[in-house]
Amino acid sequence: MANQRDFETRLNSYWADHAANPFLPILDDKVDNNDVDYNQVDNQVNYHQVDNQVNYNQVNYNQVGNESGHQEAGFNEIDYNEAATPGPILVPVTAESLIEHPKTSSVVPSDCGKWGLFTVSTHQIGTGTTKEICVICFRTQMSFLITDDPAAHDACWIPGSLDVLYLRSKDVGRTEVWIGYAGITDHEKVAEYATELSSLQLKQLQDGTIVFMAAGLADPDGSLYCKDHARCLVIRHVCLYCAPGVRRSLFYNVLRRVVVVEDDTDCEDNTENKDDKDGEGYRLYERYKISHVLHDLIPSSNLEAPSGLCQTGFTSLVDNFAIGPRGVALIARDLGPPGSRPHDISHPYFVPIYSYEEAPWSKPRPVQLWTVDGTGRGRASCIRQSPDGSVLAFLFAQGTGADFEGRCIFIAKADEHLRAGPLPNWGLVEEELQLPVRLGGGEPPLRFDFAGRADRLVYLSQRLGRVGLFRVKLKKYGCRELGAGEGTVTAYRPLVAGDWRRLLISRSSWTDSYVWEVVDKWNQEVVRIPSWNWYAFDVQHERITVKQFHSASERLLDAFVMYSERYVNGGAQRKHPWIVALHGIRVGSWTDSWKQQFNPIAWAQRGYFVVLPNVSGSTGYGSDFHRGASQACGQRPVHDLIEVIDELVNSSYIDPRKGILYAAAHAADLAYYLGMHEIINHFCGVILRDPIFPRPAWAASPVRERLPWDFDSRIEDPAEEFARYPKSDPKLLSQPPLALLTIGQHHSQEPSTEWALLKCRSLRPQPQHSPRPLIEGLEAADWSERDLEWYRLAFQWADELTNRSLLDGRCHPEVTGGSGGIGMAIAKYFNSDGKTVLLAGCTESNLAASAKEVGAAGY
Repeated sequence: MANQRDFETRLNSYWADHAANPFLPILDDKVDNNDVDYNQVDNQVNYHQVDNQVNYNQVNYNQVGNESGHQEAGFNEIDYNEAATPGPILVPVTAESLIEHPKTSSVVPSDCGKWGLFTVSTHQIGTGTTKEICVICFRTQMSFLITDDPAAHDACWIPGSLDVLYLRSKDVGRTEVWIGYAGITDHEKVAEYATELSSLQLKQLQDGTIVFMAAGLADPDGSLYCKDHARCLVIRHVCLYCAPGVRRSLFYNVLRRVVVVEDDTDCEDNTENKDDKDGEGYRLYERYKISHVLHDLIPSSNLEAPSGLCQTGFTSLVDNFAIGPRGVALIARDLGPPGSRPHDISHPYFVPIYSYEEAPWSKPRPVQLWTVDGTGRGRASCIRQSPDGSVLAFLFAQGTGADFEGRCIFIAKADEHLRAGPLPNWGLVEEELQLPVRLGGGEPPLRFDFAGRADRLVYLSQRLGRVGLFRVKLKKYGCRELGAGEGTVTAYRPLVAGDWRRLLISRSSWTDSYVWEVVDKWNQEVVRIPSWNWYAFDVQHERITVKQFHSASERLLDAFVMYSERYVNGGAQRKHPWIVALHGIRVGSWTDSWKQQFNPIAWAQRGYFVVLPNVSGSTGYGSDFHRGASQACGQRPVHDLIEVIDELVNSSYIDPRKGILYAAAHAADLAYYLGMHEIINHFCGVILRDPIFPRPAWAASPVRERLPWDFDSRIEDPAEEFARYPKSDPKLLSQPPLALLTIGQHHSQEPSTEWALLKCRSLRPQPQHSPRPLIEGLEAADWSERDLEWYRLAFQWADELTNRSLLDGRCHPEVTGGSGGIGMAIAKYFNSDGKTVLLAGCTESNLAASAKEVGAAGY
């Protein structure tokens, strides 16, 4: 068989031709394909042996030996800065620079560990968003374009090569499979399927078989289903297909390497070809083929897999199935009769497979779970198989409505019993053990993998405002953090395929959207791969600290505090405007990671003193602290906030009359309840972005809408709601500050203007001569443009409030939108008193009705 193309030789030639411009990112047509010799001898094209042109000081990535041998080929011999490149251009953190900053994915190393595959999405204001799949050389930081097709996704290295396989979606609900061969600019389409495929996995087994598996839609008979023929309902950005019997499933087959023989006798110069092994002027090409028939992994089943279609966080959909030599382990959801099972119940299964070229011979076998309540019901995620396929492991949270803190790692032997229990025992156990608790961390794992062996794991866990990567030996229960430092680890992979002693880590921080690092298991040295981007944010004057505040309990709580030294020249003599930002999910916390929608560094550079408190209920500070957010309408977190605000306003560097409260999504709960206390008077404005108010607040609506987070419940009697939660009555609201409320028509939880008007009614009228509340609908077609609208509007609105006291008796200047020239239509309606409320993004049919609602609200 002909060997692979010499991608490195071609790229080195390209670098030599373009040495004057080291940032040229694209491998274009200047690299001629006619001089590629596909008939080189195998020992001359060894991707696991470093040549002289790409010199890693003779580090052999294919070396597998004892620990001393590994240390001899350590990172202290690798000079990632050998090819010096100019530093990036520093730009300030503004609304425009945030939106146009490239959004880079985690990097996936090649099998040899010298190349990385990543996706970058870049938005240009007024032009649109471009999406690129690129390859980067870790030594030179040179990146090369694979494709810039916006329909391309799920790019993967083909195991054992430097070729890249990716999927391409078509408008008619079909999916194409494309392969980009190393050193060749023209890509090849190898298959096309009549459904939308995603969550692709390519897995090479020990016998060399490459398994192709992806998620798609299945007909009742198990064949591929094209959604173009179905009626589709979009709820929460998830397509629910209404055709009977249609479900989500996994499809697979084998990706084969084949040799293509091409007659080269017509070439003008085929001297080299006559010297080939065939000796007859033929050229041999290695290509990949895949069958046009994909097998359904769970045919004729009532299961939907992989589970977690609405899942967010560190565990993605592709983590909910694992390919192994004996079969496939997966997380599935039993559809059952309508309403018979909660939507959040999922279970681990195992499907034995003898040959991945054939359909499965057995139905999915459920893993027998041992749980405290004895039901075996809960939410499973992130399933893994050990390298030899003998052990299964997955994350599991027991009970219905399973939450974050109950999650732990379950282990099962892949035998005929398939019984699983929490670590450390395999099979049925008498006592539950949560892995992180015994290791002293106090927080459950977010994601994990087998570290090359069945008794060793690496996992992500949240700790004190950051997410770290940890390594554990199951038999010794010794835990060590890998690459400890600032920021949040978002992904990790072995630098060299199969060698978990060296890991390539992707992380982000408050100031960096992505950081790539190489660490070893001994933590002797951490090598940071420089940024491939041509510019970076100028944050040299910004200071980020962690300050402890008193809470409603005896425990101190942490808060990230950010400010700019440009505005602290006067020291404590100068009073600063300030922002208290609440994190927007009920189970979560502020972590040291990159934030796009609310970037605190951008506010700090505008002169604000930014405080991000992790109040009771935040994760990463132990289970007791997390349980502090009880069912009592969030009273303990609210009292924590009162303590934080009281300490802030009594400090010497805060202007107590220039505070802004920011809340998004579920954080509006805290903002709502905080408005019932006098402490709210220290804020001159509240910014609510796509807010989701608590259940009692929705009871004030005359329209009986279903609750946005619960499709099965309705508010029938507001009086009953207020009787259950007497402290939640909107009549108890103190004089709340002016509120800027922004919504999006396509937001998953805010589909109508009427709900925005409800929130406007929940705020009591302001005193005379004070500014009016503003309801702004962000209706830009692109999410990036919508974020830009929000930043421009919020910056303008907050600056005007903090630069002029609300108590000076002067009327606030009329706000005319803040859309930044994006072309959003704004309709103005005046009440009888002549005061103005702006409604943006309303449809023509409900403008008049909306105006009447606003007038009835007292504005």
